[in-house]
Amino acid sequence: MSKKKVLIIIDGLEENENEFLVDVLKKDVKNTSIGIDEKIVDTGVNGFKSESLICILNILGYPANIYKIYERAYFESIARGYSKLEKKTILRCNIVKISDNRLIDFTGGISKEIGKMLIDRIQETIPYIQHCSSYKNLIFLDEPYQYIKSIQLPPPHFSIGKVIDNRNDRNIITEIMDKSRKIFSDLGYTNLLLWPWGASKKTTLPSFYIKHGLKAAVVSGIDLVKGIGKVLDMVVPNIDDATGDIDTNLENKLEMTLKLLKEKDFILLHINGCDEAAHRKEYDKKIMFFNRIIKVVIEPLLSEVDNNFEVIVGSDHITNSVTGEHADGKVKFIGFKVK
Repeated sequence: MSKKKVLIIIDGLEENENEFLVDVLKKDVKNTSIGIDEKIVDTGVNGFKSESLICILNILGYPANIYKIYERAYFESIARGYSKLEKKTILRCNIVKISDNRLIDFTGGISKEIGKMLIDRIQETIPYIQHCSSYKNLIFLDEPYQYIKSIQLPPPHFSIGKVIDNRNDRNIITEIMDKSRKIFSDLGYTNLLLWPWGASKKTTLPSFYIKHGLKAAVVSGIDLVKGIGKVLDMVVPNIDDATGDIDTNLENKLEMTLKLLKEKDFILLHINGCDEAAHRKEYDKKIMFFNRIIKVVIEPLLSEVDNNFEVIVGSDHITNSVTGEHADGKVKFIGFKVK
């Protein structure tokens, strides 16, 4: 009988492909009965950007050059319980901050409460927008996917410092931007607007059980990974205080992982905060959070490793804290199991 597995993906952990931060874990193994396996992996797919949706699905055995995958907004909407999406085009939509017509903050620099208030107010004018958390939202459109994809904006976290394109051609995207800018200004937020991007549509994939023969679950605080789990028909529990950032409740994630391990063959434990810190160019906070993951999650799990299960730790992709962006390159996975 094969061992159960806990796969810990620390999103955006690695800074480059020349030295791997995950290597520090090899020093933390005190139990001499535990063996260590290392593997350098290209989690990306040729022709696709190195980002979490593509890389995580590739790690799970669903490469985007074989399976048709349409961006992450669909997965995020599934995670939030939206249905009847067969004919919808779904976009991610940030509240962003601008200055001198340049994008300066892809999070808007706002609190969770302000983010919700702004979307609640703007829904009177733009009813097809739905709030997710803080600066993050989803937009559901009836226009064709290919058309929306051709006019959408680029990813905001890759557009810091860039001039906002004042295009002469008017369309639903520029309409959303203009309306939001006016409404937010009337509410006293003169430097904010909506940024629609990442067009998606329904994605159909075979279940994880059908593909691998394993009963599986996902432990995550972000909609993307929860949505991946639901699309793959994995168990996806709600976890209290799982924020998807460096303030997430790691203790609750560990507790849920150990609980699910009793009944499932495979657990994907996804931890996102390192990626968020790197996008904000906060290297010190990224490392501090990684060290907390080691103490709160990884070390306790390694102390439980026995003949029944193994632990594998790695990153989905590189997120460089100097540039604040993802980068192509290989990452390392380290496996821990009884010799």
